[in-house]
Amino acid sequence: MAFDPHGSLFSGKAALAGLIYIGASLYVTGPLIADRTIERSGWHELCATTEKAALASREHAMPSIDCHSLLGWIGPGGRELCDRHGSTFFYVPGLVAQIQSVKQTPLDLEFARSGSRCTCAARVTLEHHRTSFAVYAGTARLLAPAAIRNLRSELYSSLHSSACTIGSS
Repeated sequence: MAFDPHGSLFSGKAALAGLIYIGASLYVTGPLIADRTIERSGWHELCATTEKAALASREHAMPSIDCHSLLGWIGPGGRELCDRHGSTFFYVPGLVAQIQSVKQTPLDLEFARSGSRCTCAARVTLEHHRTSFAVYAGTARLLAPAAIRNLRSELYSSLHSSACTIGSS
């Protein structure tokens, strides 16, 4: 049997159907499968737990900034200066208020932001690997590209990307 480039395999209808299937996989079924796969992986619970632990450790690790911590290392003279003048000796307008606001930021507020970071990571992963999710969905989950097999790693990479930092959410 000779190869016929004008046969039914290469007809315009088959090509159009193929393009529609690819488009549906990229923009409909791929994102749907991505959401379900990410949800099934337990990402949101794992991410929330990890972020809460990181925020708690960061809160405990914040050093105390006062006169004694800045000049106490000098020796008795530095400690005496601090005892005599107190913390107002180092008053820089706005600096004290900024330090206090950082220390007084409630952990719950930061944790609420981390939830949006976890969602952001899922969205960024979907956008960066849309084609992989489309292949996964288009092949009825028979072919799993590397981004799908290493989904948790991809999500953590997205979580720590500049797109999902606390300042941008």
